[in-house]
Amino acid sequence: MESTTNNKRKNKNKATITIILGAVILAALSIFSFFVGRYPLTLNGLLQGDDMQWRVFLTLRASRGIIGCIGGFVLGIAGFVYQTVFKNPLASPDIIGVSSGASAGAAIWHSFFVGNNVCNHICFCRSHMLCDTGSASVIADI
Repeated sequence: MESTTNNKRKNKNKATITIILGAVILAALSIFSFFVGRYPLTLNGLLQGDDMQWRVFLTLRASRGIIGCIGGFVLGIAGFVYQTVFKNPLASPDIIGVSSGASAGAAIWHSFFVGNNVCNHICFCRSHMLCDTGSASVIADI
């Protein structure tokens, strides 16, 4: 009984430490990403109110960091939902064909809405068919 309580407490402490460590790493990398890019930003320039640095920071860097964090959070929640629905810790989107459906949607979009070149349509659709059907399509070509 006491051993089970100690194991639960250790697991809870380990989970807490992992979450805190992940949050610290996320914050550090997010702050670092604000200063990485083609136009160099400095903390001193931002604090002094340099217009160009503030414009780059607000329009490019902050939005990139915020959208990256939100996107990662949403993808994590989606993975959690998949694993919960299928009651399988190894569940992934290709279990029920979501990846194949997304590939088909991309192929259709690219074929009919992006380019007008007929050869582009044929080559892209054929390569998509080869990827989805695998060896069955290759054998049919032989």
